[in-house]
Amino acid sequence: MPPQIGSILRPAKDRNVFLDEFAEVRRLHLAGEELPQPMMRLCLSLTEKVRNMDWVNLFALVLPAADPKRREEHLARARMVVAIFYLEQIGKMFLASGSPVEEALRKIEGRWQLVAPPNPRLMSVGKLNGHFWVPSYQRGYRWGREEVEALLNDLHEFIADKQKPPDQIYCLQPVVVKKRIKGATDEPPETEGETYHELIDGQQRITTLYLLYRYLATQGQAIPHFSLSYETRPNSTGFLSAVNGQIDDTNVDYFHMSAAFARIKAWFEHDHWPDEKERRSAATDWCGYLADQIQLIWYDAGQQDAIDIFTRLNAGRIVLTNAELVKALLLSDHGQADARQQTIRARQWDEIEHALHEDAFWYFLSNDVPQSYPTRIDLLLDLIAEKARTRNDSFATFVWFQEQLKGKGRSQEALMDEIWQRYTLLRDWFEDRPIYHRIGWLIATGEKLSVVMNEYLAQKGQSKSAFQKSLDGRIRKRLGVSSIDAIDYGTNKKKCEDLLLLFNAMSVGALEHGNARYPFDTHHKEGWSLEHIHAQAAQPLASEKAWRDWLVDSGKTLKSLRLDAHGPDFQEADQLSADLDAALAGMTIDRPSFYALEQRITAFLNRHNANKDTDAIDNLALLSGDINASLGNQSFPAKRLRLLDYDKAARFIPPCTRRVFLKYYTESADQQLQFWSDADRKAYREAIRAVVTRYL
Repeated sequence: MPPQIGSILRPAKDRNVFLDEFAEVRRLHLAGEELPQPMMRLCLSLTEKVRNMDWVNLFALVLPAADPKRREEHLARARMVVAIFYLEQIGKMFLASGSPVEEALRKIEGRWQLVAPPNPRLMSVGKLNGHFWVPSYQRGYRWGREEVEALLNDLHEFIADKQKPPDQIYCLQPVVVKKRIKGATDEPPETEGETYHELIDGQQRITTLYLLYRYLATQGQAIPHFSLSYETRPNSTGFLSAVNGQIDDTNVDYFHMSAAFARIKAWFEHDHWPDEKERRSAATDWCGYLADQIQLIWYDAGQQDAIDIFTRLNAGRIVLTNAELVKALLLSDHGQADARQQTIRARQWDEIEHALHEDAFWYFLSNDVPQSYPTRIDLLLDLIAEKARTRNDSFATFVWFQEQLKGKGRSQEALMDEIWQRYTLLRDWFEDRPIYHRIGWLIATGEKLSVVMNEYLAQKGQSKSAFQKSLDGRIRKRLGVSSIDAIDYGTNKKKCEDLLLLFNAMSVGALEHGNARYPFDTHHKEGWSLEHIHAQAAQPLASEKAWRDWLVDSGKTLKSLRLDAHGPDFQEADQLSADLDAALAGMTIDRPSFYALEQRITAFLNRHNANKDTDAIDNLALLSGDINASLGNQSFPAKRLRLLDYDKAARFIPPCTRRVFLKYYTESADQQLQFWSDADRKAYREAIRAVVTRYL
């Protein structure tokens, strides 16, 4: 209740004085004179309260011959009449019974139904009534066979499902309307009654539902309780009421309307129920479901500009998402919260939406690209409602919240508190590095956030360390690897990717100093793949400097091999070393000489090196798709230099991949920068094993 009411009525202890004041207010208003400021403030506050109520009958009293050009003036006067009427009823009850103002207000609201119905709300299709007017800024009716059949098939699938709960509903897309009053503007030529609905969004569905009802009427069922007219088609109401399946090509709208009716007729009579008795029985079932369990979301635009709403709906900004509908449910004034509470809830809502626009936070929670959620808070609302995102129940989240308010008796405040608490929990997980890396890996590898949340809620009250252990168990189960030696690129590429992502994430998470975090947002955006560290068929080196560097490291590798001093391999290695030293001692190295020597050295080293198994986990590393593609089958030293360039250019290289090419895992005595040697692979494998063993 507006605070002005109490401040004005409570001091009026003398009821006769109040009656005299009210009589003066009424006289001044009817005479068109200015009201005293206190009463003007009261009437204005009441005007705001009744802005969306059904004051049509009162409006008619002040518009015997309304001038459409003075519409806003007429509307303002009508609202003032309602406010004074409202004040009169409160005054009478207040003066007659001595009831507190608040109690009097509640009784008046109940008696005169001055509080607008919830908006948005669910409405059974069978309760559509009145007249719907499609204005000229809308395109005409354009649904073809595909769209009509999609609607019929979806409804049929729902109706025929014998396993569904008896009270389950099927929710159609929203219908956005604006209440109009006959005579307030240029009157639609076919409008009947004192009011009609300007159909801002949903005209294709409403028209098709009307045609469906027209067909069901031919099967002995009730005719539709609503009518339609298109501003651009003056006789459209009559045409729609007489449609019979004959194609009418008088204009493009009539063609599509008659074709849609013909398709509905054929769908029932030829595709599903050729037998007339079965068809009439099915029609009875359909009418029953349309009257009760098949519902749509009804959204009254109130005082908003209809063309502005239409423009936003059709310019890429989808207004009526689940989030926008739920926001209207929870943040609208239903008498459950004062202005301060509503302000707090609105700020919380905005804070959540803003936080979810941080990519680091978003991709910690979801694998979906943000574009799949027009408003990002939808992710959180879906999580609370445990909604599976499917085509047939795109507004299931809104339905869940509406049922909580209406069917479960929960308050707006309680539901908003749940949203806020769930958000703060997710934020706590995001800020906690050990939990962040565990959940981040689970989500990145395809786990659903709802699964993680349900596991947490099932063990509510557990410590953070206990929660971490439960996450470790879920990681172990999801990874499904008993030994890092049991997988390779050829047999299970996906598990290799998951294992190396786990290695990278947990390696960063294990750092004791600083706030380093593995960037799951970057990981999601760049499309990751496996890179072979050593390529079996490497592309040749192209410069003399690269040849010399390769020969220097080859010499180190040959000397590091532990060979039998009396065996032939030792003698071959000794000869290769001598030839290599001779090549390096020369003033220049030509291409043919280098390639001949390279082939001899590579063939020899491959006999004594683990490099022959190129698909093993110790020869694989994570890289983004485009960097991986740019490396191709280059040799290890060429890859190393290219990756260093990418690193200098601030491209993201996963930390463990960077360490691989910097020989971080290899003891300094065994390092050769031009080769991925047996010692390198062994050190890398043991580093992986040390980090991921707890998850095997």
